Amino acid sequence: MNESKSGRRTWRFWLLAGIGALASLLLVFVVTLALTQGDWRETEGRVASTAIVSSRSGGGPPAWDLEARFSYAVAGTPHLTPALRVFSDQDYSVVEAERERWPVGRTHTIYYDANAPDSASGSADGGAEAIAVVVTLMFPMVATALAFAWILLRRRRRTH
Repeated sequence: MNESKSGRRTWRFWLLAGIGALASLLLVFVVTLALTQGDWRETEGRVASTAIVSSRSGGGPPAWDLEARFSYAVAGTPHLTPALRVFSDQDYSVVEAERERWPVGRTHTIYYDANAPDSASGSADGGAEAIAVVVTLMFPMVATALAFAWILLRRRRRTH
């Protein structure tokens, strides 16, 4: 009888822990998304320059990004975006061919933050959703590291 009660308690604990973890992740995602939101407005940008840059990370295979800088105006004031990635591929020749499609002067829809017109993005939300996803994915790792540190400190205090 005690074993079945213990089993039910364990099952309930893991169910509640899972629900709590999912609720925490949802909360982190929503809060991060809200904090990174701006007042992003659509505008027409013109390609000012392009560059092909290596985006190799770690020891992975080589990859190449085509980046473009766009000029745009807000209320008559000219602005220039930082380099925005417009295309990626592992084959340099494919990226070179794509570069031909992005000549100086080509128009493209970009987005600027009305609260900070110098801030521009290729995403309608200014990249807020991507930031929220990364933070949400990092949250369990950070929480786990903190839990391990707490456990180790607690054990160390008990032994001394």
